[in-house]
Amino acid sequence: MCDECKKYFCVKHFDQHRQQLSTKFDVEIVRTHDELLDQISRVNQPNTSGSRLFGEIDRWETETYEKVHKAAEKARHQLTQLLTEGKDTLKKDFGIKTKEIRDRRKELNFDENDIERLQQKLNQIEILVNRFVRSTETNVVIVTNDQINWNRVIYIENSHASM
Repeated sequence: MCDECKKYFCVKHFDQHRQQLSTKFDVEIVRTHDELLDQISRVNQPNTSGSRLFGEIDRWETETYEKVHKAAEKARHQLTQLLTEGKDTLKKDFGIKTKEIRDRRKELNFDENDIERLQQKLNQIEILVNRFVRSTETNVVIVTNDQINWNRVIYIENSHASM
């Protein structure tokens, strides 16, 4: 029934009503559809949909690399320091015994007890040298990166509900 003339299927008002419906359809449906289509097109453009997220991943990668690099540098420094201290201790102990051996030899100031004592000290220094060499070859640095769950260090999580 026509709202204006109260007749059924009034031709004059029916055409106006169809025009109003057509305008409303264009404004409410077609325009919304076109706006959504435009948004979807922008999302599908390369490097726009995830560029911020890719940037965050790149930044995380750089920061993680820097942390790993610093940890490796620290370990190298610690190893160098450990090796230097070990060598210095061995050199010092050996230097003291070298001086004593040379002095006693030069002055012919030694007996059986001195020979026995010096032999024991040289054996102890030899054991220390062998331990030092073995420890630097086998277990000074222990890499434990197998304890890291690399699949959980960084991952992508969809925060949107499934469509």
